[in-house]
Amino acid sequence: MKRALGRRCWWPLVALPARLATHCRKELALGSLASYRLLNNVAGSSVDSEPPIPSRGRRTMSKVSTLNPSECRTQDILDLSEIREKTLFLEGLPAIANCTIVYKWLHDPTTGKTSVVPFPPNSKGIFYFHNRSSVHPVAGDVRFRVLPVDEVEDWSSVDMADLFARGHDLIDHGGHGPWRISLLQVLYTGPAPLRNFMRAKGYISAAAEEEMRRSTSAGVKVRACKAEHIVEKITDPFVLDLSLSGPCVVCLQKEGITYTQLNGWGWMGGHPPRGMFRPLYSGTALVRFEALSVLQGRNQELRNKVVLRVLKFLKPPKPGDLVVQQEGELLKRYDHRDKVEATWVANAPNFMSPSSLALLEETYLPPESRSGRWVQRRPRYK
Repeated sequence: MKRALGRRCWWPLVALPARLATHCRKELALGSLASYRLLNNVAGSSVDSEPPIPSRGRRTMSKVSTLNPSECRTQDILDLSEIREKTLFLEGLPAIANCTIVYKWLHDPTTGKTSVVPFPPNSKGIFYFHNRSSVHPVAGDVRFRVLPVDEVEDWSSVDMADLFARGHDLIDHGGHGPWRISLLQVLYTGPAPLRNFMRAKGYISAAAEEEMRRSTSAGVKVRACKAEHIVEKITDPFVLDLSLSGPCVVCLQKEGITYTQLNGWGWMGGHPPRGMFRPLYSGTALVRFEALSVLQGRNQELRNKVVLRVLKFLKPPKPGDLVVQQEGELLKRYDHRDKVEATWVANAPNFMSPSSLALLEETYLPPESRSGRWVQRRPRYK
């Protein structure tokens, strides 16, 4: 599988390399002509019965004509149930310009092998673009909407808008939230066919293109960041694995796109002894940034600091953990020398812009505690 796809990709959508596409063309010419004709017949057939849905298998092919839910027809409904790979032919692009999607890559650290998790059963629906350009030009993602197709009795009079409203977004493998392909990842890392398709259809605005050029010149790193670690609005919750050391978080802000590594809740008061580090905390939690007002310095001046609040656990901590984060409380750090916990604080939130800091202050602090003074270094945006 890794050979066929060129290289392992940490996100759910990869471009089909040229050598695999050439192989597919040969197969098409030799023995897959019937599948190709069926694909074209599905795209141009009239609505008179239940829409043809591809049969299950290791790899199937389908055509995508739009990512706008209001423009979707019954012919656009796909079946991803228990499929490991799905090749999408994007309307308006050459046949060679296709994309292969997978549900989830899994890496086994003991064997070093990588496997593909099939899509869940009953994954019948459409791909669509969840637009959040009102929050930020680069906010938004491509999702898969699972539709209640088994409840439809007469496909000749089906209301796609009603079917979409009664459906639900496909959940990711970890159960943390919607399975999605972030627009930020599409613009940064591709694949090029999907990026070109979204440009041609108008899903990528000129403001988004300009934001990407500005952020690229500022050296923003997105390639190593997961979609669940992209914070489109500074008050939005995001998923955090408490056993990881220094996960990357990308923040979409008015002044630009910034990134940071969240370090330090496993150890405090110096680095751990060499060879003795192990994660003290475990579990996966939904967290969000908040503002905390404290008295600091010799003159006890009021200063604002950025903290994280644990909203709820998506994966509970291990029973034998020495210290455990608590739901509803602020994220803690552990001092391995004094063996005490203290609130994790981003003392120098240089990854946050003035507009984001002002929004945190306005959202989480009472008027009498809004000093407007933050400990902050040079920002990482231009």
